Amino acid sequence: MQSHALNHFTSMASPLVPVQPSKVMGILQALKYKQRIDVGYMSLSSPEFESRIISPHNLVFDGSRWHVRAYCEKNRDFRDFVLTRFNGDCEIEGDALFAQHHDTLWQTILNVSIEPDPRLTPNKAHIIALDHQMTLQPNGLCKRTLQVRAALLLYLLKQLRVDSYQANPAAQQIILSPDCLAELQPYMP
Repeated sequence: MQSHALNHFTSMASPLVPVQPSKVMGILQALKYKQRIDVGYMSLSSPEFESRIISPHNLVFDGSRWHVRAYCEKNRDFRDFVLTRFNGDCEIEGDALFAQHHDTLWQTILNVSIEPDPRLTPNKAHIIALDHQMTLQPNGLCKRTLQVRAALLLYLLKQLRVDSYQANPAAQQIILSPDCLAELQPYMP
């Protein structure tokens, strides 16, 4: 019996909760036609479904959940709404009052620089640099710079696992470059 190369690959099951198509259809229509919609939504700060009028401008997948980036008339700012928290159908409320070009955090591009945790031995730091395709800088440190929209910064920090501090450097592996951390501070909660 022949062994196939595909028999030697596996991937972990995603914890992603599928979004019901009925919840997405109205949002997709609002995105396509640049409309305001009235939706039922619950959040951690408002755990009961309540009506929200939003003007969506982008769907976002953060690696584990789908969000819609939209202007919220209740809060009078742009926010991310988790798709699984919508309830019922969307009602069209007319043309969107705010669009993607009004969303300052969406339009702002940030540079996120990562480097090996300085607590690692030089050999371990070199391995981590290879893992993350970092390049050697003139100052002798390895670094990689990624670009991200300010609105999506927290999702990237979670994916990189630099959103919290690990006491064990082997668990931490990478950190935000100190100068980068200072520059990103205004965009962090």
